[in-house]
Amino acid sequence: MDKWGNILRSTRIERTLIPISFILLTCSIANQINLEIFSLILICTLIYITGGILNAKVDNDFKLKKILIPSSILILIAIILSLQNKILIITTLAWIALSFLYNKKSRKILFADSIILSITHSLLPILSTAFILGIFHKTFPIAVFVFLSMNLIIPMKNLNGIQEDLKRKYKTLPTKFQNGRTITIFLFNLYSILIILSLFLFNLNPNILILFSIIFLFHLLVNYLLKTKQDYLAYTIARFIVILFNLTIILSISTNKIILLGISLIAITYSAYLIKEVKNKWNTMM
Repeated sequence: MDKWGNILRSTRIERTLIPISFILLTCSIANQINLEIFSLILICTLIYITGGILNAKVDNDFKLKKILIPSSILILIAIILSLQNKILIITTLAWIALSFLYNKKSRKILFADSIILSITHSLLPILSTAFILGIFHKTFPIAVFVFLSMNLIIPMKNLNGIQEDLKRKYKTLPTKFQNGRTITIFLFNLYSILIILSLFLFNLNPNILILFSIIFLFHLLVNYLLKTKQDYLAYTIARFIVILFNLTIILSISTNKIILLGISLIAITYSAYLIKEVKNKWNTMM
C-alpha cells in the first residue's frame, strides 16, 4: 500500500489544474467547448500525472520503485486518445517531449525550467485549444502575454529546497546568485503588475475589478509569506492567483455553462488543496 500511496502522492495531480484552466480560458474566448477539448483535458491530466511521477523519481521526493509500467500505461492511453486528429497528436508528443526534457536537462540550465513549464502550463494548452476551435488569430496576443507572465512567476518554485538544489547542481536564481531570492521576489511582483495592466491591454470589463481586488489581496499575502520565508506556501498561493486570474477573465467574457462550471470546479478544487496544505503547515509548526 505504501508503494501505491507514494505513487499517488507523486502524481501531484493539483498541478494539472493550471493548464486545464488555460484550456478553459481559451474556450471562453470562443465561448464554446467540444469533445476534442475534453480529450485534450484528459490527455493533459495523464501526461502531467506521469511527469509528476518521473519528477518525484528524479528528485527522490518519494520512495518509488517500478514506475516504468504505470508510467508507460498512462502515456500509451494519452497517445491513443490523441489519435483523433493532428493537433492532439502534435500536442501530446510535445507535452511528452517537454516533460522528459524538463526532468532530464532543464534544471541544469538557468531559466530553462521556467521556460519549459511556461510552455507546458500555458502556451501549449492555449495554442492547442485555439487551433482546435479555429480561433488562433484571436488568442495569439493573450498567449504571448500569458507565456511571458508565467516566466515571471514560475521561478518562485525554486525558493523552496535551495540546499537540495545545490546538491543536485541545479541552475536557479537562488543557487546561482547571492541576491537570487530578491530577484525572484521582484519577478513575482512584476507578474502582479502585468496582471493589473491586462485590464487595459485587453480592454477588460471594469466590472471585474472586485475580483481583481481579491487577487491583489492574495498578492499581498504572498509577499508577506515571502518576507517571512514561508516559501512553499507562498508559491502554492501564487499558483492559486494564476487560477483566479483565469477565473476572473472567464467569468467576464463567457456565458457557456460548461466552461463556467469547469473553471468554478477548478477554483474550488484548488481551494480545497490549498486549505489542506495550510493545515498541514500549521500542524507542522505546532
